Amino acid sequence: MALRVCREDERDEKLEEQRLHHENSEAGYKSKREDKEAASKSWRGKTRTLGQSTTSKDAVDMITFDFQKNLETPNLFHNDVYYLRQLSTYSFGIHDCVATQGYLYLWDETTGKKGSSEVASCLHKFFTDFRSGAR
Repeated sequence: MALRVCREDERDEKLEEQRLHHENSEAGYKSKREDKEAASKSWRGKTRTLGQSTTSKDAVDMITFDFQKNLETPNLFHNDVYYLRQLSTYSFGIHDCVATQGYLYLWDETTGKKGSSEVASCLHKFFTDFRSGAR
């Protein structure tokens, strides 16, 4: 943030924006921690086996997901590669917050892009393969 070159009123406005941003982000992290704790507590004393068709109406699961950095293939570092076309490989990660287990889905740009359809496909595959029986 370039506060040194701002007028005083602009500087105060930018600092207030930053303070609000930090408050909002801390509130989001706090909410995530509370949700994760509630999901973990809901499974205490219960058997949680992924992939089986057991149900627990009072248990809750929590996952987080995000794309990771694109992987350029092949991974070369000399000057000739700068002028050549590399193949992008996409990496989509899902983290099961209750089991503290991560799952990674990979595909290259010839198979699909990084759109909502690919996200939906990864989530569908995850929920189909790793049913926990929670609501």
